[in-house]
Amino acid sequence: MAEETSAPSVADLMTTPVVAVDETETVDLANAEMKWAHIRHLPVVEGAGRFVGLLTQADLRVALTQYGRAATLPVAVVMRHPVFTIEPHAPLADAVELMLDNKLTALPVVDRAGQLVGILTESDFVRYVFRELTGRTFLTAVASQEHVTLRPLASILDDSPETGERVRS
Repeated sequence: MAEETSAPSVADLMTTPVVAVDETETVDLANAEMKWAHIRHLPVVEGAGRFVGLLTQADLRVALTQYGRAATLPVAVVMRHPVFTIEPHAPLADAVELMLDNKLTALPVVDRAGQLVGILTESDFVRYVFRELTGRTFLTAVASQEHVTLRPLASILDDSPETGERVRS
């Protein structure tokens, strides 16, 4: 008897943890983080981690051309919103259809409460095809359902209560 396999879901292929940026952070910070992480799509969240938009390399180019260095310009001003999203339990075929129908290169993955839990990109599909064709994994995925929200350096450095010196928290 043939073994029955279930169709893959978005959760099977999505990238997690996700590099994300808070909507109040600056375009300069977002640009630096996208370069550092070697990514082209940066989900934008509000303080509690709820997904609110997406920033792409193209959005950054426009913002930096239009506003210059954009040191103080908040990400919320230039991010894309509303944005198509998908839930992690959705069939992968639904995500593919949504991306193809709308010419999307990235699809943020959110839970029912709107919390960012992953992102599905063209690169995820290329890695999937590579694995199916060769039986090898191109990159090892990090197993976590959390996302990384970026904060400026000043917010991760605290004044030491004893000495008043700056220390990493």
